[in-house]
Amino acid sequence: MPSSRPLVVLALATGFGALNAALDLSSSPEARFGGSLLNAGWAWAGLAVLAGALVRTPRRAAAAGWLATSAALLAFALADALLRAVAPAATLRGDATWWAASLLVCPVLGFLGSRVRDPGPLGLLARLLVPLGAALEALVLPPGPAGDPVAVAARAATWLLAAAGALAALRHRAREDPARAGR
Repeated sequence: MPSSRPLVVLALATGFGALNAALDLSSSPEARFGGSLLNAGWAWAGLAVLAGALVRTPRRAAAAGWLATSAALLAFALADALLRAVAPAATLRGDATWWAASLLVCPVLGFLGSRVRDPGPLGLLARLLVPLGAALEALVLPPGPAGDPVAVAARAATWLLAAAGALAALRHRAREDPARAGR
């Protein structure tokens, strides 16, 4: 019986993209907060890493990383066009940079996702990639204007999620090598 994991990846990616578009068009503080998190580069990178982790084999994981972000981009563009009542072609053309980034970067992210269970440095890198990316993005490209309460909350949530992810990755590393746990 074929695995249902690719369908799970596709469903998650499509929902992720459509939700991003819907949050972008709402002005409520909750939607702006959610949009600040889901529209962040680290969240999109996390989608590709998750797709690779679900598929597991390196070659398929690389394809899954690209396909997941491509499906999310397509869902985003179509939902955005539908919600704003514009032609889908306009939103698809406007996302050309993101399509190129997806093609170039997301296969690598998917491959790294397939390595999250690996012991050793590559597995640790794969597990730390999204948390470190979130911290770096929060430092270099923080969401929203500095004084905006929603942006401040989104920044705090990003730092909290980055720290939790890094701790989980390091905890996994300590379980891999019991000798390191006491250090």
